[in-house]
Amino acid sequence: MMELLAHVLARAFACEQSGDFQQAQEILSNAIARQHDMRATVVLRDSLSVLQFRSGQHAKALKTLTELIDQLSGETEKSSQLNGSAQYTAWPQWAQPYWSGVGSSASSVIDLPRLWRNAGACYMRMYQPKEAEYAFAQAYRLRPDQATNVLYHYGQSMANCDWSRWEELCEELITRVLNAPAQEDLSASISLFSVSDKSQQMHALSQRVAKHIESQLDLALRQQKLPLRKISNGERLKIGYFSYDLRNHAVGQITQDIFALHDRQRFGIYALSYGPDDESVTRAKIAREVEHFVPLQGRTVDQMVHAIRALELDIVVDLSGHTSGALPQVMHYRVAPIQCHWLGYLWSMGSKAYDYVIADQFSVPQELYGAYHEAVVALPHTLQLASPSKLKSHVPKTREELGLRDDAFVMAYFGALSKLTPTMFDAWLEVLRQAPHAVLWIGRNAHSSSEAFGRLRFRAMQAGIHPAQMVFSDPVAHDVHLARYAAVDVVLDPYPVGSGVTAVEALWMGCPIVSMAAAGETLVSRMPGGVLHAAGLGDWVVDSLQAYQVLLLRAAHDRNICAKARAHLLAEKDRLDLFDTKARVRQLEAAYEKMLRTAQAGQPAQSFALPA
Repeated sequence: MMELLAHVLARAFACEQSGDFQQAQEILSNAIARQHDMRATVVLRDSLSVLQFRSGQHAKALKTLTELIDQLSGETEKSSQLNGSAQYTAWPQWAQPYWSGVGSSASSVIDLPRLWRNAGACYMRMYQPKEAEYAFAQAYRLRPDQATNVLYHYGQSMANCDWSRWEELCEELITRVLNAPAQEDLSASISLFSVSDKSQQMHALSQRVAKHIESQLDLALRQQKLPLRKISNGERLKIGYFSYDLRNHAVGQITQDIFALHDRQRFGIYALSYGPDDESVTRAKIAREVEHFVPLQGRTVDQMVHAIRALELDIVVDLSGHTSGALPQVMHYRVAPIQCHWLGYLWSMGSKAYDYVIADQFSVPQELYGAYHEAVVALPHTLQLASPSKLKSHVPKTREELGLRDDAFVMAYFGALSKLTPTMFDAWLEVLRQAPHAVLWIGRNAHSSSEAFGRLRFRAMQAGIHPAQMVFSDPVAHDVHLARYAAVDVVLDPYPVGSGVTAVEALWMGCPIVSMAAAGETLVSRMPGGVLHAAGLGDWVVDSLQAYQVLLLRAAHDRNICAKARAHLLAEKDRLDLFDTKARVRQLEAAYEKMLRTAQAGQPAQSFALPA
């Protein structure tokens, strides 16, 4: 039976790799219809759900998973074949390819917690955050001892502002991750950003995140080092940008202009895209303007490795890291003599597979270099980009149009609610209490449920805040989002996970930002400080929660403070370092050339700061 099952899965997987998702599904569906052995049926249904997820059919994948969960739950109740952790049958090595890219732990068994996590991932892709929260909570309830389950449960709870066990889960998450066995896949590590702002803790946690990838590598394919290409005088340096997100995604949107700005006399630029083609304007612009667009979607990890190595690139820059859909495994195998990461994952990757992390001189000052597994490249101003194609001017919204009082001091937060902690929210509430004319305006995106607003309202009510001081708004189109900054006095930066794209947008529209970035020791916590310094607003960066509140209260009682900052941003927009994307590309090119010179001298990767 196992040999027949292996044959069916191998046929389906081969069809998927050739791009024939429909045929692959038919092979699995037909096998399920003919199968009478429950163990085989479970394996086939599980495989089908993963195939459907990988092909973007999230509703179908969810239906298959729900049926499978119901089936296994029923068996758990009536059969002693399943133990208390709902582990079922061994998942053979030849079926492993189906697991990559689903956000699942590649454990050696089929188990209910993993299926619940996959269901949660489907709900997330379908923008149903309330249902995702429930699914991840079920996985955690069944196996609270698994760090992966704690990661997903904590992450979606934060997105929906469920802080009922926040401190407890933070401590549990750190402990579970640091002590997790190598087989636990902790690639959903972006949730770890908010549990610590300490550099040494980041170092330890990031190393554990990378440990699973290292343990799963095929040693026959892995190379510790690739030889440098011989580059003759006048020959161009070949740079590859490796990303799942070269599409209508924050990373794609803010990088879309750099491909045309690179100096083609000195650099050959390759966009190594393994994410889906969403047929967006952003995707089309990148494919049109980059010199070489290399589609890699649908290929296995080893196929990607061979394809990229064949290009003989000098440097590959990973723009995704450990974010959703990412495949850092490719970088761990080595696809270029020099490898670095930038922009998408604002932490250490925890592995020497990455030679460099690209940051800036505020985000990672010299005294923090030792906390990174990578050598640090410190750009002179900010690691962030401003995309002229994305940041277009829009007709501003008036306060009357938005239902806001003209005399109110409007503080706004339009970033991801998953970055918001109860400590920071309570600090904002204290400002409202001391400045009764102040209003806190919070907007959510589709990754957070409307229930989040109910939880925030209740917490504000418990703190004695008048309901009129709280304003909530549901997801809006990007042009509407930008237009509403005209009605805002100050934008609030969260901590310890700071604003990136949101900060750049706000400053572009003339809104100052108050940030606690100087208090942090990690890239993700300090990064907004670099953004503000590059915008000429370094005095809006503070180093404590008390200083943060003091600055807000000063601005609330002296409206000229925000007005002066707004006037500066709007008048100096064309001259500010933050919005000089062409200069940022020149800085990146200088960094790439220095990386190459270091390697050509036979020296290991070394941290350095670029002069302005």
